[in-house]
Amino acid sequence: LVLCEFNYADSLVCFSREFTVSKRNLVKSDSVISSSTFTAHEIYKLLENNVIFNSSTQHDAEEFLTYILDNLHEELVHVSKLFVKQTEIVSSADANGEWTEIGPRNKERETTRILKDKSVVTNLFCGILRSEIIKRNSRSSLTYQPFCTLQLDIQDESVLSISNALNNYFKKEILDSGFSKKLSIEYSPKMLVLHLKRFYLKNNVVMKLLRTIRFDNSLSLDEYISNPLQSVYKLFAIIHHHGESADKGHYSADVYHSSQKICFLKCPTCFFIDVSMILCKLK
Repeated sequence: LVLCEFNYADSLVCFSREFTVSKRNLVKSDSVISSSTFTAHEIYKLLENNVIFNSSTQHDAEEFLTYILDNLHEELVHVSKLFVKQTEIVSSADANGEWTEIGPRNKERETTRILKDKSVVTNLFCGILRSEIIKRNSRSSLTYQPFCTLQLDIQDESVLSISNALNNYFKKEILDSGFSKKLSIEYSPKMLVLHLKRFYLKNNVVMKLLRTIRFDNSLSLDEYISNPLQSVYKLFAIIHHHGESADKGHYSADVYHSSQKICFLKCPTCFFIDVSMILCKLK
């Protein structure tokens, strides 16, 4: 008999049970549906012994999401290895994970694949980024690396929309000594998390960028993906930060509700700033 403790899985299940389903006629009603308030005690218990979050310091919502997903993933992988017989995979890659691939015009290029164990978390949130280092008349280098969040820099004044931020993220970067770097998406996740980097450091002081960033209810990644598969997403949730500065405030979320026939519940306050977006992949 193998006893396993699902700290993160159990806590998230208990948290989800706190939500209740309203018996009102959701289609005909235009008002905001509310239920009794509750405190996420089970989630707080996970942070009691954590040196990062167990303090009065304010933390970023995306940082917290990543922390929860990473630990849930590690927990599920650990448990699965106790019950699933592991088999050794023999490949032609060397000890460093480097491969030699044949690219366009039969040119060889070194390839490094950074692998990640599979779980429900990776099946939903994990994609693969493809990074290519190119130099003329030389063998290029490819690196494939998993990601769960795309960190979008929005400090440039030309960035006024999500599309602007994505174009900057994936544009070719000119490096030293004639090298260039090009990012693309090799595999797009089912749930795409975009983090808008509104907090930045200026003269050793953390500042908050208040500029409005436009976004639509749908998003296509076709121009950023390296394979021909279509990747179109529907906006599902937005996490907001309330407050003029980075050292105070609180977070809230707008979540799509199909029976409400609307995408988001809007808040009139002028400091209702989006910091993270979660999008669902359409089949």
